[in-house]
Amino acid sequence: RFSLARLYLSGAALWILDEPTSALDQQGERDLMEWLRQNREWRTAIVISHREGTIAGADQVIHMEDGGVVEHVSS
Repeated sequence: RFSLARLYLSGAALWILDEPTSALDQQGERDLMEWLRQNREWRTAIVISHREGTIAGADQVIHMEDGGVVEHVSS
């Protein structure tokens, strides 16, 4: 949470989050992803995750395997 607060306060226009919910339970994952949706405003957030719940509600989802794109879905 401390790292996310620092990221938010930095004013960075691009956020890259690698498995940001890996140490959270399901409720914590939902809370974090809702916080990200509410606070990304003019930012671009790239979220790398193996958990489907983490990417639910994303504008775009790119599924990759063996270094290549398998599927690309836009909402």
